[in-house]
Amino acid sequence: MHAKPFKISLESDLVFVLVSVAFKASLELGYTAYVSPLFAYAGFAFAPSLVAYLESWLIFFGLLIVCPRLLKKPSDFFSAYIVFLILTPTLVYFALSGQERNMLYYLLASYLTLELARCSPKLRIPSMRHATWVLVASLVGLASLVTIWMILSGGLSYFNLNILRVYEFRDDASAALNVGIMAYFVSWVAKVVGPALLALALFWGKPLLLIAAIGLQIFWFGITGHKSVLFYPLIPFFVWFFYRKSRALSLVAIGGLALVVLSLLLYLILDELFIASLLVRRLFFVPAQLNFAYYDFFTANGFLYWANSFASGFVEYPYDSSPAQVVGDYLGHGAFANNSFFSTGYMHAGLIGMLIYSAISGWVLSVVDSLCAIGFEKWLAISFVAGPLVAMLMSADLLTALLTHGLAPALVFLFLARAKIADTRDRLGIPPLQALGD
Repeated sequence: MHAKPFKISLESDLVFVLVSVAFKASLELGYTAYVSPLFAYAGFAFAPSLVAYLESWLIFFGLLIVCPRLLKKPSDFFSAYIVFLILTPTLVYFALSGQERNMLYYLLASYLTLELARCSPKLRIPSMRHATWVLVASLVGLASLVTIWMILSGGLSYFNLNILRVYEFRDDASAALNVGIMAYFVSWVAKVVGPALLALALFWGKPLLLIAAIGLQIFWFGITGHKSVLFYPLIPFFVWFFYRKSRALSLVAIGGLALVVLSLLLYLILDELFIASLLVRRLFFVPAQLNFAYYDFFTANGFLYWANSFASGFVEYPYDSSPAQVVGDYLGHGAFANNSFFSTGYMHAGLIGMLIYSAISGWVLSVVDSLCAIGFEKWLAISFVAGPLVAMLMSADLLTALLTHGLAPALVFLFLARAKIADTRDRLGIPPLQALGD
């Protein structure tokens, strides 16, 4: 008798733990070998503490117990995203840069609050007849409206595809494009409309729609100058490619590990600085640094209590510029220091603000799960809401994410998409669910 070959599944607990540990170790190497030596002047000091280092690993293994390991509902993906792209870099930065631990534990309490809230009972949400036609008309209409507006408002004069020169044109382009309600629409098309069209093209197996969606996203990047416009379409591709047939959330850690390792190899072998700066420093460690910067600044100077938002009529706002600009000035670089809803929650009301924002965010994720409760493809649901949710998790206040970054319209589009989408496929003459390349 021949022994059966030993196979390890990506969905196994062993793979999840091993790649998670490898990812954290790669971040430690990236911080030690690249980020701190080159950017210590910008607050990325190397001041490791053995106690903090061991503490970070103990907390990390605790997070791996709480973090979902399989994609059973769309919110599982975003929970894993928080663990690997927000909390893990924060643990590394805390252990290696000599930060105080209060904010770290506030973040952990906030994540646990979000986890409890997203597990709330699913809502019974009715479907709407002919909703998919409304969805397609809305997406195409918004894409067309914004594209025409960009051209008529003079956006072509700022068109630039060189990612290294975006800051030369961005401010002027923003002043021309972000006028009145069009400011919301311009933001929505990049974060919601484009990725949704791209995801539908993959879902329906329509190459021409896919090419059009990619072309529009590149065009919108060329005019707006925001690098994130190129990033958002990568999420539908990622979740479509990996989660059509797999449920392994270890793929999130594997993706992060691949980015860090590739960046460090390019730096060490070819002395390529830009990619490592963009992916290792900017993607992973700048948000981690800002978590502690928001804590330090607003602990010392007092909370805002939403004085720059809905409470402006009752609470006086104490600064001449936006909170992100104020924190940027505090750090000494003068740039906008936008960060996640965790940081802005603390900015508004300390730990209480973080817990309130986390509870609301968890409930929003439970709404996404409810909209996906009728057999809707999980990767497709993730694609519809990923843009504004990633913005909220990485660089936006919760209230700003709901409207400015398009979370509210994304939920509406997801509601429209869930309604009899398979039946509508037949009426459109589209073959049974296929993925491009199958």
